[in-house]
Amino acid sequence: MKALKTILTAGLIFACMSLTAQVNFSGTWSLNPEKSEFGGGPGGGGAPGGRMGGGAPMIVTQSGNKLSVERTMGGFGGGEATSNVTNYSLDGNPTENTRTSPMGEMTSKSTAKWSADKKSLTIATTMSFDGMDMTSTETWKLSADGKTLSVESVRPGFDGGEMKSTMVYDKQ
Repeated sequence: MKALKTILTAGLIFACMSLTAQVNFSGTWSLNPEKSEFGGGPGGGGAPGGRMGGGAPMIVTQSGNKLSVERTMGGFGGGEATSNVTNYSLDGNPTENTRTSPMGEMTSKSTAKWSADKKSLTIATTMSFDGMDMTSTETWKLSADGKTLSVESVRPGFDGGEMKSTMVYDKQ
């Protein structure tokens, strides 16, 4: 009888853990412009191939409490592309990243938080550049089959309003 209780308890613990297991965003992801919404209109637009990196894949590595995102962005006027790696802590602690852009060096602080069901991740980022702060949020969601990643972004627009976009990526 004790053996049966032990087996049932272990099975229940495993079932509960699998129900709350967080998704893993690791992979090489290609932007799908047809499924993406670039957030044009008031507040500023975003066009395929612009600041989002065009045809270059996004490489995501998730291990333990760390998420690393490598994005390659084209330079202004066809200039040299730059590759930036952004690191996030998945345990709720803030992380600081410095990236180089054609406009100079920018520092950001981000805090990542899992949804209650561990199926989506919201990253709040405050970026400082030239004495100004800009706050944005990204919500990452993985499709049930793990082949599509959606990143919903909300950030300040050029007119002072909010700009929203949804970038959809296909796993390579």
